[in-house]
Amino acid sequence: MNRAQGLAIQWLFASFLFCVAVTASAQMPSPETEGFTSNNKEARAQALAGLEHERAGRYVEAIGAYECALELAPNDAGLYNNLGNAFANLHLYGEATAALQRAVKLNPNFALAYFNLGSVYDQTNRPTEAISALTQALALNSQFIKARVELCELRLALEQNTEAVACYKNLLPLAPSDARAHTNFSIVLVRLKRYKEAIAALQETTRRFPTYAEAYNALGSALIETKCYKDAVVALTRALELDPSHEAAHFNLALAQLAIQNRVAALEQYAFLKYWNAALAQRLYEVIYGTQLLSAGRK
Repeated sequence: MNRAQGLAIQWLFASFLFCVAVTASAQMPSPETEGFTSNNKEARAQALAGLEHERAGRYVEAIGAYECALELAPNDAGLYNNLGNAFANLHLYGEATAALQRAVKLNPNFALAYFNLGSVYDQTNRPTEAISALTQALALNSQFIKARVELCELRLALEQNTEAVACYKNLLPLAPSDARAHTNFSIVLVRLKRYKEAIAALQETTRRFPTYAEAYNALGSALIETKCYKDAVVALTRALELDPSHEAAHFNLALAQLAIQNRVAALEQYAFLKYWNAALAQRLYEVIYGTQLLSAGRK
């Protein structure tokens, strides 16, 4: 019996138990019940039980409760949305996709279900469908920050740089305290060779978020691209003070040190990477003993 089959048996058994055990005496709906449309008291009681299990990480039991609720309210989009989430948390993505597709079919205006469907598509390497679902979530709710964050990061990962810049420009006013988003926006600017804008933005990010190592690494990378090697060393050294295990920062610092003829210091970074990231260490070895300076590593 494989893992998926074992989980299927568990949730079917849980479904039987909860259909018997849960009554309509549950508390009033919590905010997580958004999207539920059924007025059936027993179905809502099952749904609330499912939410309680889901919040506690008991996903098999949550699935059982949602399945019970759906027997009583088979056209409730909110139930299918929560069922899809529970499946996704168990990495049962086929079942999750089917449940979430059913949710948006029942309620085409359900922004949260489109977001969750987009997330599942993203996790299953279906980027075109993920972008479509996330875009639809934002069309329904332009203030949906989590959907915009995921869409921006997906475009960043796919190197859709022009689209990513536009996405982050829309996101940042909604998430002014998101250091990762500010840093990623600048990384896209570097990819587009808009170095002056990127460096200015990263300097502001490090000022606002002085303990965020990723921003200092990105700043160091941008400074390497503009041949400001001594400034890059300062930024990357600070990144490693904040996060000594940051592998990309070790690699980038070695590049900057090589550029200012400090081969001994670069070899120290190589010694670290040799034990923690063999692939990055090999790249650095080729730079140290080769003739060309590579571009800065990824964030």
